[in-house]
Amino acid sequence: MNQERNWRNLWGNSLYLLPGLMLYLLFFLIPAFQNMIFSFYRMDSLTKGVFVGLQNYQSMISDQLFQSALFHALYFMVLYATIPVLLGLIVAIILARARLKGTTLLRCVFFLPYIVTAVAIGITFQWVYSPNNGLLDTVLKFIGLGFLRKVWYGDEATAIHAVGAIGVWMTFGYMMLIFLAGLQRTDESLYEAAKVDGANVWHQFINITIPSLKNDITIAIIFNIINGLRVFGLVMATTRGGPGNSTLVMDQYAIQTAFSQGDLGYGASLTVVITLITLIVSLLVMWIRREES
Repeated sequence: MNQERNWRNLWGNSLYLLPGLMLYLLFFLIPAFQNMIFSFYRMDSLTKGVFVGLQNYQSMISDQLFQSALFHALYFMVLYATIPVLLGLIVAIILARARLKGTTLLRCVFFLPYIVTAVAIGITFQWVYSPNNGLLDTVLKFIGLGFLRKVWYGDEATAIHAVGAIGVWMTFGYMMLIFLAGLQRTDESLYEAAKVDGANVWHQFINITIPSLKNDITIAIIFNIINGLRVFGLVMATTRGGPGNSTLVMDQYAIQTAFSQGDLGYGASLTVVITLITLIVSLLVMWIRREES
């Protein structure tokens, strides 16, 4: 009797999951599977596709634009997985340990860029990076470093770094909140005992703070690796992939290939590669974390 009641409760509770599962199936799993099928065809929006097997993937080997977009994707992945995480950790420790006044306001200020749309941020930084009395060039001139002024978006050597700096500014505030939450879970008695034993700030950081935040650091790195592959909106709001494709990213190249050039099959294969890169790197980070544990 009890077993029958448990089964009824299980089925009853499962019904509440059906709407979400149906939406997930309809808007994610089915399109993802269909996209993977498309990647094995040469097709456009007007003609029926022709099965070409792995030819789309083989074409990437000699595709210079794909290689550029892949390099830029790796650049943003490494950048996002390091600098914002380190900055967020440092700021979180300062706010948690320094007992400063107005820390709540500072948290909001640092987190605000993360929730602002990429379009709004792109418009703002058009003024910051403007070669005609832009904020950055004005500050450089004021402090005697006017020789460093550049056309930040117009120079192939600096454009990707200019966009990357915006990405760091946008995301480090969220990393800070992740680490602040982790620091609040850390037992304060550990720091007090370490002080009694004569441990300095650096030893406390290495032996207490880092071990207690390992899970948070892993989450932050994986989260920002994914963010590093999702810079399409920021790039389109700033450089649109230029100058000379120096900031072209994978998402942008996939969209251009599929819709501007009409090669849906090759565009689909590019999105499959993006997904695989994200999955492989995330699994690798989790595996390294598990081996360390």
